[in-house]
Amino acid sequence: MKVEYLIKKQKIFSLVFIVIGVTALILYLLTDIQDGIMLGITSGFLPTGIGLLIAYKKAENNKEMQKKIVIENEERNIFINTKAGNSSFWISFWIVFVGTIFGPIIGLNLSQFGSILLILMGIIYFSNVAINHNKY
Repeated sequence: MKVEYLIKKQKIFSLVFIVIGVTALILYLLTDIQDGIMLGITSGFLPTGIGLLIAYKKAENNKEMQKKIVIENEERNIFINTKAGNSSFWISFWIVFVGTIFGPIIGLNLSQFGSILLILMGIIYFSNVAINHNKY
């Protein structure tokens, strides 16, 4: 794949993130619709979109960054990331299953369980990526 295409695709992706973040910010400021959720969406999507846009704008003129983008999109790396995502999904699924059953017994509320799950999902995914990079 051409690096110009990959950069353009990621810039469009980042603009979508920015639009979602700005929309959620407007809804947060102008309405009473799920204030906490809208603020959370805004604080997640807006900085991510802006950061991605800046990074890929910089990559347009940086040959070293372009090489890294091409490497990220090689078939082996896509395979490894897909396999890690699949494994992580099923591990997380079983954590949710067990947590749903035992959470009330040990006194975890939904907010605490969600926070723990978000942290575990990141650890599980990146651990699977590392394991699969060594394996394949």
